[in-house]
Amino acid sequence: MAVDDFEVTVDGEKIVGPVTLDQVRRGIEAWKLPPDVRLRRVGETTWRTAPEVLARASPKTEVGPASLSATAKTADRYMIHTPGSTAPPVGPFGVGVIKAMLDEGSILEGATACKVGESTWVPVAEILGAAGQVRGATPVAEEPEALDCEVLIDEAPSASEVAAPTVPETTASPKSPTSDFWTRATVFLWIALGLVPLVGFVIAVALAWQDKAEPDFAKCVQAEAKGDILGAETACNEAVTHDPNSKSGKAATAKLNEMKSAIAKAKAEKDATDAQAAAEKAAKDAEEARARAAASEAAMRDLRRRVSRSRSPSGDGGCAGMGKPPHGY
Repeated sequence: MAVDDFEVTVDGEKIVGPVTLDQVRRGIEAWKLPPDVRLRRVGETTWRTAPEVLARASPKTEVGPASLSATAKTADRYMIHTPGSTAPPVGPFGVGVIKAMLDEGSILEGATACKVGESTWVPVAEILGAAGQVRGATPVAEEPEALDCEVLIDEAPSASEVAAPTVPETTASPKSPTSDFWTRATVFLWIALGLVPLVGFVIAVALAWQDKAEPDFAKCVQAEAKGDILGAETACNEAVTHDPNSKSGKAATAKLNEMKSAIAKAKAEKDATDAQAAAEKAAKDAEEARARAAASEAAMRDLRRRVSRSRSPSGDGGCAGMGKPPHGY
């Protein structure tokens, strides 16, 4: 395996290699690889962007479309810096690579650029022509003052000083939507299981505070107001049975004591009324029985007469003319 063999990754998970820098350069120029693809030398663990590696390997070599003019490749080379960022400027890059990186999202529209050999920082949009190339560029804010881009290239941090992402030897597979769903479902289930006892406790407390005797006591009061003393007694007894210690249960007990004499009088009147009704019913039943007996006796007499006439030649029920004494039925 050659010393200049590299491994390539786009998303930090899938690693391809070994490849040479020339293959990487051709891949970027053919748009088969993004301009910010990361590289690491075979056997190392530190990843760096392709522009950084290619710039260090050949400072005058640019990564970008092959259609750029020779003038653009040699003269129009820029260092790129993001306003407000503490990271050092990166580059140098040509105009084509800068536009490609902007399109890919590798740099922001508010980034600024400094032409190699100069110290003036201007918006990237101005480098690309501003109008029609990118959306409105943001104003330049707090750029490095009087920095010579040649010095930036010469004093660029070494590989050990650049904080680059490291890819572990074994990378974990990304979470699937299904696993996320089951994670949320498990959390929801635990929350629900915690709420069920709480809801049950609240219901139990509400039922415990409920006056179970109240409906029957209300019936008791209404019946008393209508003059139905015995109905009021029944309702109050039901209230006391359901919840004797509640407010309505205690009120029902007091109401029963209050109506005690009225209840006794009502019961006596009811007993007298029931007795009279029973006597009248007995007399009526006896009269009906006598009537039924008389009707039955009359029917029997009529039956006897008809049987006697049908068997007697003389029609009088006797045996005259047959040598026997008369005999009536």
